Amino acid sequence: IIDTGSQLSIMSRQVSKAQINHPIDVGRSISMNDVNGGKGRLQGLVENVPLTCRAVQTKANLYVGNHVPCNLLLGRPW
Repeated sequence: IIDTGSQLSIMSRQVSKAQINHPIDVGRSISMNDVNGGKGRLQGLVENVPLTCRAVQTKANLYVGNHVPCNLLLGRPW
């Protein structure tokens, strides 16, 4: 999902383990508020994750969360 209203780019823990397999910097975990007013904690940050969409290749810094609403959310920083 591309979300221009999100201040963060986030991926699920399952995607991080199964497809990305880069180290998570747990020293950069953060608390967040979701669109519904709920609060949660993101476990850490994975930097420079390669992303490909057809012929376009780019990189993103992605926070990792256990209970996130989708596998990948690309916010404004991306």
